[in-house]
This record gives sequence, C-alpha cells and structure tokens, in this order.
Amino acid sequence: MGAFPSSVQIGGLFIRNTDQEYTAFRLAIFLHNTSPNASEAPFNLVPHVDNIETANSFAVTNAFCSQYSRGVFAIFGLYDKRSVHTLTSFCSALHISLITPSFPTEGESQFVLQLRPSLQGALLSLLGHYKWNRFVFLYDTDRGYSILQAIMETAGEKSWQVSAICVENFNDASYRQLLEDLDRRQEKKFVIDCEIERLQNLLEQIVSVGKHVKNYHYILANLGFKDISLDRFMHGGANVTGFQLVDFNTPMVAKLMQRWKKLDQREYPGSETPPKVRIQGLTGNVQFDHYGRRVNYSMDVFELKSNGPRKIGYWNDMDKLVLIQHEPTLGNDTSALENRTVIVTTIMPLMKNPILRN
Repeated sequence: MGAFPSSVQIGGLFIRNTDQEYTAFRLAIFLHNTSPNASEAPFNLVPHVDNIETANSFAVTNAFCSQYSRGVFAIFGLYDKRSVHTLTSFCSALHISLITPSFPTEGESQFVLQLRPSLQGALLSLLGHYKWNRFVFLYDTDRGYSILQAIMETAGEKSWQVSAICVENFNDASYRQLLEDLDRRQEKKFVIDCEIERLQNLLEQIVSVGKHVKNYHYILANLGFKDISLDRFMHGGANVTGFQLVDFNTPMVAKLMQRWKKLDQREYPGSETPPKVRIQGLTGNVQFDHYGRRVNYSMDVFELKSNGPRKIGYWNDMDKLVLIQHEPTLGNDTSALENRTVIVTTIMPLMKNPILRN
C-alpha cells in the first residue's frame, strides 16, 4: 500500500430530483475519509460533482467530459432511459468505471457496476409459483423495457394471455377509466412495473374505484416494497405481493439509518426521508459478475400479518426459494389467504434473447 496514492479522484454525476442520492454520495465520502481504521481507508476520496438539470445526451456528454478532464478514477452516477446509452458508451470507450444504483442496463459492459439487481427472474419465478397464465401488465418505460421483454418472451413460450399497457402518460381519470374497462373484462390479476411516484398514484386510483378488495391480486415490480403505502389495501382484502431488497433489521442498515436521520436537512437535502438508494453493503453481499451485474446474494421472504411482517422463507443461489411453514393450514380453509400482503424477495438469473410478442 506504500505505493498507492494518498488521494483518489472520484466523480459524481447527478440529475435533477436526486437529492437523496447526492446526499448518500456525500455521506459515503465523509464516512470513508473519516474512518479511524487506516487499513480500510488507506487513501482519501476527492469528489468532483456535476449536477445537470436534464439528462439529454448533450448535457450528459458535457458533464462526462468535465469529469474525465479531472482525472477521475470512477464515477458514481445515475441515468435514465434518455442518458443510459450515452453514459455507458463513454465509460466503455474511455475505460472509466460507472457505479450506479439506477435500473440495470440491458447490454453488457465491463465498466458498469450495477448496485441494483435485475428483477426479471424474480418476477417470472413468482408468476410461475402463482401459476398465472392470464394477467394485466401495467408499466412505464422510465427503467427501460427489460421486464416487459422478459414477460412477453415467457408469454410466448408458455401461451400466457398478457395485456401489456403503458401508463406513463395517464392522468388520474385515465387510470380510473382503464381500471373500470379491465374490470368489465374480469381482469383480477395485475403486475405493475412503474417508478415509485407513479406506482403510488396508481395504487391510490385502484382504491378510489374499489378494486382493492377480495379476489384482486397485485404484484408490484419494485425492490422497495416497505416504502410503499399499502394500509388501505390491507383493510380492503386484496392480495399484494412485492419485493424487498434491504433488510432493515441488520446492524449495518440500522446504524446507517440512525446516522441518516441526524443529518442537517439544510446541508444534506433529501435527508428528511429514508434513502431509497442504499450504498454498498446495505443490500447484503455485494458481488458482481464479469459484466458488472449483481450475483451471489440471499434474500428473505416475508408475509405481512396483522402484527407486522414475518419471515416465511428465504432465497439464495444454491437453494432457490425455500418456504418455512410456521403454522399448519386447516384443510381447505382459505380465510388465511384473504386480506394479506406478501413480500417475496426472490431474484433469479436474467433471461437472455428476449422476444416481443403481441
């Protein structure tokens, strides 16, 4: 370590409305540079941050060139569907690593480390578990098309009847009209793949038209199930299933959350609410394959009871999904299945060669 530089230049690239991510980045730099253990932090990180108002190619190109001219070793950054190809292409061409909590890219790049696991395998595993062969898939394109492609490929292979509807340009009235139309078609099973703000709004419209009751089932394609407000769904009787990446009971997560809540909101914008993007280590074992995708991690399976979430199983690479039976089922009694919410955190390998099918 004697020959290692005493300081390393690290870039930060943030787009509008990412205050929490920027605050998490600053906090991580501070914690690293003030660590009392010299073996864990043999060098200081020197941040160079660019905040851009829009994620178009021109703005991203200028920001990346600014970072590159400063000699950054790596960039912690976020992208959306408009900037992802520009940013990842620059990283591959100039051999600069991009560390990102944004949605996983659909291509293969050796210079992109994706902190967020892909969700396609988990979702397909869950659909297979429930034996769904007819359902509605509501989505936006903010996170790309990878989940849509995986759904449609599997639908073609297994003869599923999937009604895929893009809702990114819908308003409240459009949501309600769509839900009424689907109800007339006797559609009771839904997969919803939307960003958190749009997802929350859609769920509110589902409640407003009374589709949150018994016999309805919703699967939420989101990794932060516990961040979603579902109280009225629990009282209504509909089944809701989702995915939870972070275990808030682990000491590392609990310690960070305590630190986060003590941040001054004036100095650290976005710290008034818990971070939706967790830094390395808070999502369990953080390991990547050759193309920067998350591998070798374990997640728990939870079921929300009247007294709160309870672990009912786990998933890992070796055993896949393992359910734990805490209490015996009573013959054909299905009352235990009503009015419950299930958190299933199962991540399976990403499917390749997607085929779109109408």
